[in-house]
Formats: sequence, C-alpha cells, structure tokens
Amino acid sequence: MDRNKITIFLISFLLAFSFWLYVSLGEGPESERVFLVQLTYRNMPQDLTILEGFEKVEIKVVGSKQRISTLRENNIIAYVDLSNLQEGAHNLPVNVELPSFFKVTEIYPSRVNIYLDRVIKTEKSIRFDFIGTLKPGLIIDEPEILPKTIKLTGPSKKIDTIRDVSITIDLSTINSDVTLTLIPKIKDGLGNEITNLSVDPSIVNVNIKVKTILSTKVVPVVPKFFGEISGDYGILKVSIKPSIMTIYGRVEILNKIDSLITENINITNLKESKIFTTRVILPQDVELKEENLVTIQIIVERKISKTISNIKLDILNKNDNFDYIIDVQNIKVDVYGFESVVKDLTLSDFVASISVLNLEEGIFEIQVDIISNKEGFNIVKIIPEKVKVIIKRKEG
Repeated sequence: MDRNKITIFLISFLLAFSFWLYVSLGEGPESERVFLVQLTYRNMPQDLTILEGFEKVEIKVVGSKQRISTLRENNIIAYVDLSNLQEGAHNLPVNVELPSFFKVTEIYPSRVNIYLDRVIKTEKSIRFDFIGTLKPGLIIDEPEILPKTIKLTGPSKKIDTIRDVSITIDLSTINSDVTLTLIPKIKDGLGNEITNLSVDPSIVNVNIKVKTILSTKVVPVVPKFFGEISGDYGILKVSIKPSIMTIYGRVEILNKIDSLITENINITNLKESKIFTTRVILPQDVELKEENLVTIQIIVERKISKTISNIKLDILNKNDNFDYIIDVQNIKVDVYGFESVVKDLTLSDFVASISVLNLEEGIFEIQVDIISNKEGFNIVKIIPEKVKVIIKRKEG
C-alpha cells in the first residue's frame, strides 16, 4: 500500500509539473503594445448630443507575447459614460474593456473634455449656385429642386450658425434636359462648411430644362418670278412690301440666312401692272416675328424702239504730236426699252467716243463706245460700230 501511495504521488507530481511547464512555455514572457482606439459614448441623455469631444484615445496594454500579438483595435472598447449628465461642459474619465488576460497600463488621455448640447431640428430652403458656362446657343429655365427644403437635426449651437444651404450646378456639363443628383452643402456666415449633422434627405434631385437661344435677324425679301412677260412688254419696277422681315431662331441657323425668297410668282404673258399677294418660304426651325404676308407690285410697261441720230463722235486720249482724221463725224444708235423712258431720249443723253491711246502713225479701225446717263433701255445697234482713223505726225 505504501508503495502504491508513493507511485500515485509521483504520478500526480509529474502531471502537475508538466501542466505548469506547458502553461509557462505557452504563455511566454509579457509584452506591451499601444493601440489607437475609437472612443465611444454610452448612456447619452435624451435630447442631448455631443458638440465637442474626442474621437480616439491611446491604450497601452500588457499581456503575454503570444496573446498580445493577436490583439486588434476592434477587440478593445474605450468609452465614456454619460449617465445623468446635463447640458454643458464635462470632464470625464475614459473607461476600457478588453479580454481578461490583458492589463491596461496607460490611457491617453485618461480624461476627456466634452460638451453636451441640446438636439434641435430645423428646416431650410435650398438655393443653387452656378459654375462654368453653357455652350453657345443654349439657355436654361430656373432649375427645379426636389425637395425644395431639407430637415436638419443636430446640436443647437451648430444649427444656430447655419446661414446657407446650397447646391452647385456645373453649367459646362449640360447639353440637354437633365436630372442631377446633388449633395447640399451647409455653411455658416463665414462660408465654412458645417458637418456632423443629420440631413434628411442627404441628396436632392435637380431638374434642368435646356432651351436654344432664339436670336433675331433682319433680312431682305427677294421675289421669285417664273414665266416670260408677253411680247414687247417688260417689268419696269417691282415694289415689295414689306421689303425686309425679322426672323428668329437659333444663332447658328440665322447666320446662314441672307434673304427670304417668296413663293413662285407667275408672270407668264403678263401685259399690265399687277399686285400679287404671296408668302416667303421659311427655312426649317426659323420663324417670323410678323405675319407671313408679302405684297408684290409689278409695274408692266410696253417696250418700244427708237433711233437717235447725229451723236457727235469724240476722240479720246489724243497725242499732241499727231493729227487725227476720221471718216465719220456723227454716230447713230438704235435703242429698245420702256416707252416712258425711250420716248424722251435725246442727243444729250448719249456720248459717243473712240480711244486712240498708245496708237502711232497709221490707219486704224476703232470700236465706237456709247454711254448714257439714263436707264430702262438697251442699245441694240451702233451705226457704224467701227470708224476708220488716219493718224499722221505733225510737220515741223
């Protein structure tokens, strides 16, 4: 029996020693680490919130080398207990919770200053600012913000400083109708952004309608005739009323328009004056400011022929060193034109001439030139068309 007791004792001793050895070797020596841990707050009093406070604290932890190597920031809880506190400033201790086999040796800061403020709510209208510029030829209606207001919840001292709630619209990115999703910016009187508020909704939609700029331009009206006037008749005068019209449309389209053409006006076999009422043809995407109605008055007159005789022939560009002899002194012209013009034509309405510029001695045939200060007729024939000129050098 004694031997058995001794044997049991030895076995127990060896087992205890082995367990101690296992624990000692498994845990290893102690080690120290510093963790930066997010500070949390517990037991927040109703209708109060933190206006000022700490976000993170440093926690120095001691534990076995093996265990501490696996410890992470999210395994450590640092918190401040706000139980039974009132509005105002407070200096409170930082509490730490972590697994039991670790020990906290230092907390920095070990106490924190916080300010508890009343939670209040307000509702603010949203305004908009523009940056950038629209592309040429575009304009926009006033943006529609949905919703027009947002609800803000937070510390009273922050809420009371709000002076502006706005969104920013970049015009350079807008080409057509669009709905933008934007985040309102909340600012104080100095233009500093206010953060850490509850914002409802946190984003807003902005509907923007885009229009093209309708510019104006004044252009002449040009009648478009087709057909031939009857026989010996012609159009003496055309009066257009209005002679100009104002059009409007996009700038890039108006820049390409220099006039407005009327619809076809048939003058086939027309023998007398007539007034036509017609319209102008408008290019696509162009509109008139006035009524599309044009009155065209056509003055039709008979045409007649007439011969004007004894028009004195002048010699131009003569050289003083030469004598000039011509075989014809007077010219005759046949004209054809409107009766009211042609019947009153006289010799004084015509000048006949030839030019001897740079011609030396010799015999030449030179083309006769006829000019007149009247209009409304055509010179049909010049008789003769050419004249003979003899050029001789003057003696001594």
